[in-house]
Amino acid sequence: MPLYFFDVHDGKIVPDEVGTELADLDAARDFACHMVLRMAASMSLRRDGVQIRVNVRDAAGARVMTGTLMFLIEKTE
Repeated sequence: MPLYFFDVHDGKIVPDEVGTELADLDAARDFACHMVLRMAASMSLRRDGVQIRVNVRDAAGARVMTGTLMFLIEKTE
Protein backbone atom coordinates (compact mmCIF):
# COMPACT_ATOMS: atom_id res chain seq x y z
CA MET A 1 0.00 0.00 0.00
CA PRO A 2 1.20 3.54 -0.74
CA LEU A 3 2.42 5.76 2.08
CA TYR A 4 0.95 9.27 2.43
CA PHE A 5 2.00 12.13 4.72
CA PHE A 6 -0.47 14.68 6.08
CA ASP A 7 1.15 18.01 7.01
CA VAL A 8 -1.17 20.22 9.07
CA HIS A 9 -1.24 24.03 8.96
CA ASP A 10 -3.56 25.59 11.54
CA GLY A 11 -1.66 28.67 12.61
CA LYS A 12 1.45 26.58 13.03
CA ILE A 13 2.95 23.92 10.77
CA VAL A 14 2.95 20.34 12.01
CA PRO A 15 4.73 18.08 9.53
CA ASP A 16 3.80 14.41 9.41
CA GLU A 17 7.03 12.48 9.82
CA VAL A 18 5.46 9.02 10.13
CA GLY A 19 2.92 8.77 7.32
CA THR A 20 -0.11 6.52 6.87
CA GLU A 21 -0.46 3.57 4.52
CA LEU A 22 -3.64 3.85 2.47
CA ALA A 23 -5.03 1.98 -0.51
CA ASP A 24 -4.89 4.84 -3.01
CA LEU A 25 -5.26 8.58 -3.57
CA ASP A 26 -9.03 8.42 -3.01
CA ALA A 27 -8.44 6.88 0.41
CA ALA A 28 -5.90 9.63 1.16
CA ARG A 29 -8.51 12.23 0.19
CA ASP A 30 -11.07 10.68 2.55
CA PHE A 31 -8.48 10.50 5.34
CA ALA A 32 -7.59 14.19 4.87
CA CYS A 33 -11.28 15.19 4.93
CA HIS A 34 -11.96 13.30 8.16
CA MET A 35 -8.78 14.66 9.70
CA VAL A 36 -9.71 18.30 8.98
CA LEU A 37 -13.28 17.84 10.22
CA ARG A 38 -12.11 16.21 13.49
CA MET A 39 -9.64 19.03 14.07
CA ALA A 40 -12.30 21.70 13.44
CA ALA A 41 -14.74 19.97 15.80
CA SER A 42 -12.18 20.01 18.61
CA MET A 43 -11.36 23.74 18.30
CA SER A 44 -12.70 26.37 20.66
CA LEU A 45 -16.13 27.74 19.79
CA ARG A 46 -15.06 31.12 21.17
CA ARG A 47 -12.97 31.84 18.11
CA ASP A 48 -14.42 33.95 15.30
CA GLY A 49 -12.66 31.98 12.62
CA VAL A 50 -10.81 28.81 11.86
CA GLN A 51 -8.58 27.92 8.95
CA ILE A 52 -7.02 24.48 8.64
CA ARG A 53 -4.99 23.24 5.71
CA VAL A 54 -3.66 19.74 5.15
CA ASN A 55 -1.01 19.14 2.50
CA VAL A 56 -0.88 15.51 1.41
CA ARG A 57 2.48 14.20 0.22
CA ASP A 58 3.35 10.86 -1.35
CA ALA A 59 6.27 8.65 -0.28
CA ALA A 60 8.61 10.60 -2.59
CA GLY A 61 7.70 13.84 -0.81
CA ALA A 62 5.70 15.33 -3.69
CA ARG A 63 2.52 17.17 -2.74
CA VAL A 64 -0.40 15.33 -4.34
CA MET A 65 -3.30 17.36 -2.89
CA THR A 66 -4.24 20.08 -0.45
CA GLY A 67 -7.39 20.27 1.64
CA THR A 68 -8.50 23.54 3.23
CA LEU A 69 -11.32 24.28 5.62
CA MET A 70 -12.17 27.86 6.52
CA PHE A 71 -14.95 28.97 8.83
CA LEU A 72 -15.49 32.65 9.63
CA ILE A 73 -18.01 34.43 11.83
CA GLU A 74 -18.49 38.09 10.92
CA LYS A 75 -20.55 40.28 13.21
CA THR A 76 -22.85 42.82 11.59
CA GLU A 77 -23.48 46.07 13.34
